[in-house]
Amino acid sequence: ATMPTEAGTYRLTVTIAGTENYDSDWAEADFTILPKLLTVSGWNGAEADYGKAGNASVTFTGALEGDNLQLKYFYKGYTYLGAYYLESEDHPVHAGKYTVRAELGNKNYYISGTEGAYVYTTADHDYTINKAELILTANGITVTYGQAAPEDIGYDDTPPVGLVNGDNIDTVLSDITLTYAAYRTDIEQRAYEIGDPV
Repeated sequence: ATMPTEAGTYRLTVTIAGTENYDSDWAEADFTILPKLLTVSGWNGAEADYGKAGNASVTFTGALEGDNLQLKYFYKGYTYLGAYYLESEDHPVHAGKYTVRAELGNKNYYISGTEGAYVYTTADHDYTINKAELILTANGITVTYGQAAPEDIGYDDTPPVGLVNGDNIDTVLSDITLTYAAYRTDIEQRAYEIGDPV
């Protein structure tokens, strides 16, 4: 008979045929192949800047050469604005703090636990998407004393440096608040809202 090779518990039956002087007989016993322990050696792609996020992956030591571990990855967590990202096999794209879980499909292995008892076939790790840097350029203006500054000063239609992922300024910033500070030698520094007379 061909012996099993996959991890699991099997029933082993041994039989002996009867002879002229002996009766036949048979006996049974368990035959167990324990799963093999894997050790996490590292994670890749678990941190990236917004616009550059991709799939995370884990590496193990202890697997037999040529074996397919049949790994699946699941992500969940929160964006920096507090929106919850439901568990999904698709990695998140918005900046935030998440958890990625690797799940073994190959039952010949386990990641942690007690050999021969309950074993764990998942491994968790932090998955972080950092906020991208956005750089605005301010435009100067000159007005005559007594005139109100126009409402559209300070920013024009030139896209800020750092927009990624196909974003544009209208979708990124719902409201651009412009303030400025005037510096004079004869009064204390004061911050003005745009539209105040200078």
